[in-house]
Amino acid sequence: MSPQASAAKWVVRQIVGHRNPVSQRASVPAPSPCKTRLRPGSTASAILEHLRANPRIWQRLGAIAAATGKHPKTVSWALAQLRAAGWLDVCGSGEPRVSSRYLRYRLRAGA
Repeated sequence: MSPQASAAKWVVRQIVGHRNPVSQRASVPAPSPCKTRLRPGSTASAILEHLRANPRIWQRLGAIAAATGKHPKTVSWALAQLRAAGWLDVCGSGEPRVSSRYLRYRLRAGA
């Protein structure tokens, strides 16, 4: 066997035997923070605190971000998580793919 063929077989064994731990970890979804518990000081807990203070008022993302002092992008993510967890009532257009900044939110009764 030539040295080049031997080297080629070694490379193939290395590639086939290599396991990528990143791809294995990426396939397991991370648990949603709203399904487990809210952390004190998080954006989601600040939003809930603000909405509890104003339970009957429908508010847009921008107003919630301004009232909580959080960045609008983190507020958008937290609103999506709270909505998925069933904590919020959402009002807006009937289109399912409408941007979250045009929707209005309030705390669901009993939450």
